[in-house]
Amino acid sequence: MSSFLVPQKIIDDYNKDIFECPYCKEQIPFKTHDLLAPRPCEKCGKKIMIPHRVGEFWLFQQIGSGAMGCVYKAFHEVHQRSIYAVKILQRDAKGDERLIRALQREAQVTAQFGAHPHIVDFITHGWDGDEYYMVTEYIQGGTLLNRIEELGKLSELDALKIMSPIVAAQKYVHELGYLFRDMKPENVLLGKDNSVYLFDFGLSLPLDVAQLDQGMFLEASPIYVPPERLTGEGEDITSEIYSLGMVLYYAVVGQPYFTTAKEVKGLLKQHMSPFRLSSEVTKMGKISKDLADVITKMIKRDRDDRYNDMESLEADINALIEARSEKKLVLKKKKKSAPESNGAQKKVLLTKKSTTPTETTKKKFILKKKS
Repeated sequence: MSSFLVPQKIIDDYNKDIFECPYCKEQIPFKTHDLLAPRPCEKCGKKIMIPHRVGEFWLFQQIGSGAMGCVYKAFHEVHQRSIYAVKILQRDAKGDERLIRALQREAQVTAQFGAHPHIVDFITHGWDGDEYYMVTEYIQGGTLLNRIEELGKLSELDALKIMSPIVAAQKYVHELGYLFRDMKPENVLLGKDNSVYLFDFGLSLPLDVAQLDQGMFLEASPIYVPPERLTGEGEDITSEIYSLGMVLYYAVVGQPYFTTAKEVKGLLKQHMSPFRLSSEVTKMGKISKDLADVITKMIKRDRDDRYNDMESLEADINALIEARSEKKLVLKKKKKSAPESNGAQKKVLLTKKSTTPTETTKKKFILKKKS
């Protein structure tokens, strides 16, 4: 939380109907401005958001938004030291019954997965007047998308180390009878301590429902969506593996697997195309062969050709991590204790010779005695 946002002061000022601009101290009426939308202060021009109370949580900074809702940093009215993430519907859609039900369903699904170490913890959900909200833990850091955009691309080892816990989280979701269905770099959180979390279960469905045609593929990111969602075949665990493969490719190359389509329709056609042999050779040429083989198997058009369970994929990814970690260790070891070459041995001998009495010194001594 910003050092100048003091929770108790916000609560006290709210009761007086005054919000003090944290930059210039201008006093702004709490209840007469557009809440939840950052706006410039009339005096200093700095963008500010007037805190807004929902249930027992005070929302004070927007951290994300999507088609369905916005996510805000928030503090609890009583437990003021902790920060939470609160999701609410967009202002122009907060009365939309379909979206309210979708957010309720997301909260109920998320609540089932909180026990896993690589899934964001669910805190609570509820109503406040006409506002429905969901609260989860707040992870300080950024998304996988932020990391890729910042660095251009990730090293293979770093990408695999992020992918491994995500595969474990997806496996856990599957064991509980669900498919995640919205795998993309924006839905992977990376904590400042290098922890990895899966979040945003808005498109998750029970396995038996996911196997049916949902007719709503455009709600997911078209870059990572599995082809069977487009053809109405329904989805299973191999569909999740396809999306994971597309994300892993993007992480290590720095651009999506499909880049030539100008429009969404063209991109979706590429997902369904069986003609990938030539593109596999050119696109995978930027990746080490062992990793390229794994990604190629993950994103096969025919799902019978993909990994058919998360366990097999997890084993191969962990093997790739181990191989790269061992290679790194050997290289480090070599650098520390380089073998002595002939040149190095000569250098040692020369140094030794110059530090002991030489034959020239002995001759000089004899000549002096004779004279």
